[in-house]
Amino acid sequence: MKISPISYKTYSFKSCLRNEKTNIVPLGELIHQTSFFRRDEIITDLLLQKYLKENFSNQDEINLVSMGCSSGKELYSYAMMLDDFKGLKLIGVDVSQNAIDEAQKGRYIIDSHYENFLRDESYFYYYGGDYERRCAKKFHNYFHPVGNKEFQLNDGAFENCSFKQGNALEIDKLFKKDSVDILLFRNTLYHLLCEPSSEDNPKRVMTSNHIEVLNDVAKKINRVLKPNGVVAFSYREQDTGIDINELMDVMLANGFEPVREYPVNEYKLEYAREMLRKYNDDSYLRKELYSNIWKKVQQV
Repeated sequence: MKISPISYKTYSFKSCLRNEKTNIVPLGELIHQTSFFRRDEIITDLLLQKYLKENFSNQDEINLVSMGCSSGKELYSYAMMLDDFKGLKLIGVDVSQNAIDEAQKGRYIIDSHYENFLRDESYFYYYGGDYERRCAKKFHNYFHPVGNKEFQLNDGAFENCSFKQGNALEIDKLFKKDSVDILLFRNTLYHLLCEPSSEDNPKRVMTSNHIEVLNDVAKKINRVLKPNGVVAFSYREQDTGIDINELMDVMLANGFEPVREYPVNEYKLEYAREMLRKYNDDSYLRKELYSNIWKKVQQV
């Protein structure tokens, strides 16, 4: 697999609502950005596809849920990547009805440098690799151009995709117990656990009750996932202000274990081991071994 040499950084609109009293955050404080085939999540996407094929291929029905789906690009990306799976049902959930309406229309402007490989052949062949080439081919199988920059989902495509309005903090009310196989919960946690950033305070700060909220969310995720079902966070959660040590402790305490196939930087891993040997400090090691994919192994 060849990956583009350019470093991409994206922030998805992962709309999950909360505040201290009402668990509601104003919609204006949420980030309305997402993209098709997120390049900063390529490894996660490939691992999820591998896990799904190895563990769920014999099921008659597979339920994949995307929380904070925004305009639906992530969900449609998975529908394209997994279009050879029979019985796959994909559900996108977002708190914004406007986002849900946009997702259901399936019409998008492709003009960001994260997605130009889908539209501009000169960009695609210069920067694109094997992964981008496969993604672009899938995209054009299901979307057709409308004008210069807009693309519309083909009629009748992805009838296995649906969208509904909902709050991530109430996921146990949105889905029945043991009903979800794969849950995408990426770039979502910081909306639940961190104070909104601002120009005066650009660094996100954890709320005073973030451990309580995180425990509550983990328990509810455990409830809706099937046995051996998985939840995928973003591998960049630590960049949004989340304490990875706290996240790992909470997930382990709530019936999950990490899917340990996530590749690590060998140099950093050796440095982490050295810190453990010299100073009995496991924080670096835990960070390098952090997995953003967690499997449900026990009901709580």
